[in-house]
Amino acid sequence: MPEKTLEIFSKPEDAQVDIVFVPGLAETMRQAWAGSQQKKPLWPQELLGIDIPSARIIAYEYDASIDVADYVEHANDFCRRLSVLRNNTRTTERPIVLVTHSLGGIVFAQLLGKGDGIIEKSPFKDLSKHIRGLAFFGTPFQNSGDLSLVERVGKIACLFEIPIQALVNASQLLSSFSEVLAKRAEEKREIRVVSFYEGCDTCLSTGRNGEQNTLVDQTAATIPNHGSVLAIEGDHFGICTFKSKDDEYYKKVVQELRNLAQVEGHNKASTGNGIYNYGTWIEGNVTGGKHDNNQGQINYGTISNQNIGVRQGNQGGEKERDPARPKKENPKKGKASQFLQGIFK
Repeated sequence: MPEKTLEIFSKPEDAQVDIVFVPGLAETMRQAWAGSQQKKPLWPQELLGIDIPSARIIAYEYDASIDVADYVEHANDFCRRLSVLRNNTRTTERPIVLVTHSLGGIVFAQLLGKGDGIIEKSPFKDLSKHIRGLAFFGTPFQNSGDLSLVERVGKIACLFEIPIQALVNASQLLSSFSEVLAKRAEEKREIRVVSFYEGCDTCLSTGRNGEQNTLVDQTAATIPNHGSVLAIEGDHFGICTFKSKDDEYYKKVVQELRNLAQVEGHNKASTGNGIYNYGTWIEGNVTGGKHDNNQGQINYGTISNQNIGVRQGNQGGEKERDPARPKKENPKKGKASQFLQGIFK
């Protein structure tokens, strides 16, 4: 494994969010996101920066000096390194979306469980409070069918030659993860979650009649009462690798990551001087619009088939109302602002 354990794939100056990729335990970055044969693109590096241009894209590689199954120390190392990067680049307040494969979900469960459970300032605490989204590829969270969660974790561990006894507490971390998310939701710090499950069986043993099984099906991938669960046509190894930018499942994943990050896609084109034209906005159709960051001007043509005219402001000053629209007071405006401040404080 390379000595460099954090690699920045894309770093736009106006980045709004950090999207951080962590492979499964015992995997390298390329094995997780490009496949063991490495014939597919390393999509977080080669494709994603174009499709989500407002994100800084970071990939973590496990430190080879740490035991492959020591998820506690891997979580410590990940937090330390990401915290140093964010401190050095003065981006400590930027929202975070974490993406992982397989048993890398244990690292995230350890990070959030510890980060939300301590009071004193620490890298765990600092990172945990800025996590806004989580994406899991082939991570089990509960019993399903004839297999218990413990058995599923054990089968996945065998695939990657991880000693099963080293993960004795991992299943408990995963099964109780819904409680961590529920606590965040109660505190108005809800984390958006998406889990992808396998649409194909995985070969668990060699030979003509080797055992095959779907390691993480829809039920196993579901975090009770939290997030969405979507299928990808692939086995446990191929669920997060894609042939090209035109792969239908890659497009699905990109859309879900945009939703987690709450940012727009690559349909934003600069016309110079901080003015941007928008085609389709993630929440609805926007045509003929432009946004001037320097002058505080937003000029939308049509949004959801309604003309909304021109709005201007002087660096956050008072906005000019479209004279074609009647003035309307909103009695809930104050309450809504307080609610949003509670989520994103």
